[in-house]
Amino acid sequence: MLGKSIPIDMSQVIEAVTAAVQKDLFEKHYPIGHIYLTTSDKNPAELLGNGTWERIAKGRALVGVDPDSNDEKINTVCSTFGEAEVALTVEQMPAHSHKVFSGWQGVSEVTAQTIDSVYYRQQTNHQYRDMAKGSNLFIQNTGGGEAHENCQPSYTCNIWRRIA
Repeated sequence: MLGKSIPIDMSQVIEAVTAAVQKDLFEKHYPIGHIYLTTSDKNPAELLGNGTWERIAKGRALVGVDPDSNDEKINTVCSTFGEAEVALTVEQMPAHSHKVFSGWQGVSEVTAQTIDSVYYRQQTNHQYRDMAKGSNLFIQNTGGGEAHENCQPSYTCNIWRRIA
């Protein structure tokens, strides 16, 4: 048997080696859990010819994990948090003031000195009654109570994670 040659189809060998190298390169560059960012609408499996991918973070920004943080929102991979719109609570509002108006003849906007000069007031539903003069003080309402946008400046793209 020595000296006999066995016929080999080199095109099949090259094809098999090429496929093995491509698969190895793909696994090294896109391991399971890898994130792929693209502006293409195509699934990376179509573009790269391999893997199973899921679209993630739809409508969300990416935030880097901080393993040193005590905040569970940012010290864990794949957590989601935050809202696009938020209605503030009273505790979250910045300190601010409101205008006070009176029914006193000749006095429309009341100053701190005017309020200090009132001897006896009774609070009822944000109205202060000056018992000595028989007129009312009114605190002006501000704000509409609607939610406000809470989004950072952003650039959108398709975000895919390899799952198999």
